Amino acid sequence: MGFSKADLKPTTTVVTHISPISSEWKERVLKPFVFHRNAWSNKTEDLHSVIEEYAKTENESNIKSITCVSYNIWFDQFAREVRYNAILDICHKQNPDFICLQEVVKTFLTYACATKFVQENYVLTDVDTFANTVLPYGVAMLVHKRVFANYATSLDQVELKLVRLPTHMSRSALICSYTSKSGEKVGIATVHLESLSHRETRKEQMEIIHEQLSTKDVAFFMGDFNFDSEKNWSPKDTSEIEEVYMRQLFSDYIDIWRELKYDDDLGKTFDTATNAMIADHRPETMRYDRILMKGKKWTAKNIDMLGTQVLSVAENNTPIVPSDHYGLVCTSVANE
Repeated sequence: MGFSKADLKPTTTVVTHISPISSEWKERVLKPFVFHRNAWSNKTEDLHSVIEEYAKTENESNIKSITCVSYNIWFDQFAREVRYNAILDICHKQNPDFICLQEVVKTFLTYACATKFVQENYVLTDVDTFANTVLPYGVAMLVHKRVFANYATSLDQVELKLVRLPTHMSRSALICSYTSKSGEKVGIATVHLESLSHRETRKEQMEIIHEQLSTKDVAFFMGDFNFDSEKNWSPKDTSEIEEVYMRQLFSDYIDIWRELKYDDDLGKTFDTATNAMIADHRPETMRYDRILMKGKKWTAKNIDMLGTQVLSVAENNTPIVPSDHYGLVCTSVANE
């Protein structure tokens, strides 16, 4: 269910002490936020209370699937209320285990924190920028309570970590790690790789993320990769496409869209030909967004695009679509 501006009500946020962040930090473990007693809190005792209460009412101990949403939600101010409302509705309908978002700004966190389904079902990596993860913008993850209550061997064993990347554009990686009740080490990573012509920076960023996930038995790597799978951004660029290096580096992963949809649908998630909101943008059709997976005992079941429909029309007659990118949702299942 969506919400209107009138439905947005202030919520108190209770945070434990946050030390000043050193300019030299390489990675930071984040304290997860939960909605407890009508307030968002990152206190450990509140997390325990909320998850223990959730576990009493939800019987999901036999977990055999993981569903992830990846979405670059576009930080532009154009039609934010309508667009962010729609993106939250989309995520609500999918009911995924992990919602991995890029280009997140404080305004979106305000909307997310005010919605009932988020309050009732998800643990957040940040609220109102208290964890300093989306200043001026960044990545965020909403992790379903069932991951804490039923997927992991213990509540305290779920780790949320922000990893610094070489960047000129405020880019970092966000990783959720846990050991499943079947004994597998699981990692979920999301990133917004460097934009434009910075292919060497993207290469370094991918190498760091690959190393972070190297010890995982099951891993999902997703986000806005900022390069296409078939061509370079510029027709004048005759160098080897970046996809080649990515596939070599992540050779033990599958690209879920490529695995399940090629060659019938190339999965172009940024497309001025089909996304009416960016039709005035210079022509550009690229598969920037991906979800990669590794796991010997897991199989990718399905993957689809999200947010492809026009929502309404702005006062300036520009069609409104949830984002300039289309989102992705995938489900993978454990082999019997």
